[in-house]
Amino acid sequence: MKIRLITTILGLVFSTSEVLLTTLPAYSQILPQNNSVKLLAQTNFPIKGSREDTVLSNRYMKTDITISNNGRIDGVTKTWSCNRSGFTGGVYIAVTDVAGNILNEPTQRRYGVNGKNWRGKCSSRTDAWYEQIPENKINSVHSVVI
Repeated sequence: MKIRLITTILGLVFSTSEVLLTTLPAYSQILPQNNSVKLLAQTNFPIKGSREDTVLSNRYMKTDITISNNGRIDGVTKTWSCNRSGFTGGVYIAVTDVAGNILNEPTQRRYGVNGKNWRGKCSSRTDAWYEQIPENKINSVHSVVI
C-alpha cells in the first residue's frame, strides 16, 4: 500500500474587506480527479506532509503534519500577513482510504492575523493542534488532503 499526498486547494477560508468566502467545498469536491497527486511514502509511520499557500496578496498560510502509527495527526499551522490588512484563514486535514472514503473527522481550524505594523513588520502566528484517526482505520490510510 502506498501513501499519497494530494496537493489540491484545501478549503482555505479567508475574510477581508476584499474577499468573503464562508463555505467549504464538499469533501468529495476536494479530492482531485486528475494527476495532481505526489507519491509521499510507503505505509511506514510517521507520515509527513506540508502545504503552503498564498491566500491573498502578501497573506500566507503553511501547515505541516505528521501522522503517527497510533493514528494521531499532529499539525502546526503558521499564518502571516505582510499586507497592511490582516485576514482569517482556515485549514483542515482529510485522510482517505484507497476508495476515497474519509477516515478521520476533519475539523476546520481558523486563525486570524493583523496586518503589518506601522514599522512595516509582518504579523504572524503559529498554532499547534492535533486530531485522531480512529484506531480501527489506521491501517487503511492511503491519501492525505491538506
